[in-house]
Amino acid sequence: MRRRAHPLTLAALVSAAAWLTTTAAIAQPSPDAHKLYAVIIANNTSVDQGVAPLRYADDDGARYWELFSSAANAEVHLLTTLDNESQLLFDGLAPQTRPPARAQVLSTLQKVRGAIARDRAQGVKTTLFVVFAGHGAIDEKGVGYLSLSDAPFTRQDLYREVISPQAADRTHLIIDACNAYYMVRSRNGEGGDDRSGESYDDEFMRFLEQSNQLSQAPTVGVFVSTTGAAEVHEWSRYRGGVFSHQLRSGLLGAADVDGDLDVTYQELEAYLAAANASVTNPRARINVFAQAPAQSRHESILELDQLKKATFLELDRAQEGRYHLEDSRGVRYADFHKGSGGVMRIALLWEPLWRAPHYFIRTDRAEARVAPDSGPRVHLSGLPFVERADSARGSVEEAYRLGLFATPYGPGFFQGYSAALDRNASAQVAVVAPAEEDTQLGLQLGLGASQAPLRLNGPHTNLDASLDLWLTPRFALQLVGQFGTGEHEPESDELSAFRLNRIMAGVGATWRWHLPASFVLEANGRTGHQWFVLSTPDQRAGDALALRAELGGLVGYMLSDGLKVGLRGGAAVDVYTEDDREKVSASPFLGVVIGYQR
Repeated sequence: MRRRAHPLTLAALVSAAAWLTTTAAIAQPSPDAHKLYAVIIANNTSVDQGVAPLRYADDDGARYWELFSSAANAEVHLLTTLDNESQLLFDGLAPQTRPPARAQVLSTLQKVRGAIARDRAQGVKTTLFVVFAGHGAIDEKGVGYLSLSDAPFTRQDLYREVISPQAADRTHLIIDACNAYYMVRSRNGEGGDDRSGESYDDEFMRFLEQSNQLSQAPTVGVFVSTTGAAEVHEWSRYRGGVFSHQLRSGLLGAADVDGDLDVTYQELEAYLAAANASVTNPRARINVFAQAPAQSRHESILELDQLKKATFLELDRAQEGRYHLEDSRGVRYADFHKGSGGVMRIALLWEPLWRAPHYFIRTDRAEARVAPDSGPRVHLSGLPFVERADSARGSVEEAYRLGLFATPYGPGFFQGYSAALDRNASAQVAVVAPAEEDTQLGLQLGLGASQAPLRLNGPHTNLDASLDLWLTPRFALQLVGQFGTGEHEPESDELSAFRLNRIMAGVGATWRWHLPASFVLEANGRTGHQWFVLSTPDQRAGDALALRAELGGLVGYMLSDGLKVGLRGGAAVDVYTEDDREKVSASPFLGVVIGYQR
């Protein structure tokens, strides 16, 4: 005899099966699951006697924390001790920090490696950022180290705890230290302290090859500031390290030269080179070493579309110039100098640590307020700028004020910089070409009025519509179509009313100049074949062999996303047949246009 299962037993089995199914579904990651980890170590003090403490390494740590915490599905650890001023400035962050002591650093790295291992076992793609901001030096044996609050973090520690484990799918190492150069080169007393610039990368590469460590870690990439002079490591105007500020500016979108919202190593390296290219004072010069992960040199270091609650400040192709952003706390947020061509988008994080934020975008003479929570994009062309004043003092201050970001960064600079790199010569990145050389497709519609060519009853006005299609951005070869029509009343009862229609098809050429503040100026000429159709109450006649030529100009304004509006005017010459005789008629025209180019 079979026993009947108890209803409660059946219910329990069904519930258990449902729980197991749900748990399995939750544990199974989506194919594109991704998690970002960041360990940020920022320490103002040095373990060496007689070394003056830094002022802003803790601020740099806090701002790196804000950036990486804004990424979706991120786990960020900040090891720093915020001073009193920084605790007020970054309100609410202090309870989330841990001391930058050696034991704490090692345990945090171990904890993160464990979490990454669990994620990878479940098929989750992982990215690890390890950032250090603070002092660096070398010991008596010539081994470089970074200063934690209580002990050095040596070059061997760096390889053992960060590079060699290769815990994540991608690891990005960022070091901004006064003497980060000595993490890769020993001071042997021969040749002195070489600050020529070109030797930095050679020495770094030689060390990496000799150590055979990074070559065995193809998933690890590095960005290192190789500046050695501690007195120029920080700038009070940035309230942070110069290199760190530049790096964050690039990661926030200023380096994204092709506008795909993915910042690559090569883009960021070129952006940093442009930022420092015009700094001539050797005491203020920043040199940078960068090496992308060998496993994937084209992969992005940061995907901007993964940032949570970010609004993008957009500068279109026609907008150029040197700008900087400051947030509502008075913290310098980002600097950039946009060159010609391409679209630049800067991510504005509007809920990292403070509420109801706003930003100021500034030039040397003007500023505008930006409210980032008003929508997904804010266009620079729509911001009202007002005049401002500023001042600077000191040789290093003057060198930074005049030199930093003085060189425009855009597709042109990126292509030239990439072509000059012997290292990674095989790495090619698709880049939007400069506006002067790019091929564009444009469409323009016009509506206006012109004087009718046939003046049977005196001067009359025709209503004209035009359609232009062109290629190339500046000297545009166009296909032109026009349609004109007008109802003309007689001046006396002895004459008949008539209607004049004309259709023209031809070609044209336009020379275009982009002016400041998104204005555009054009000079154009066009010619083509046209058909006349003259209709009166008694008859209808036409000329199928008429010709038309126009010379004109346009004053326009570039709106967002390639949209243009403008006023176009000029003079036209018509050649047509009337009463079996060829006639030539000149007439003015005036109208408005709206266009789109990409």
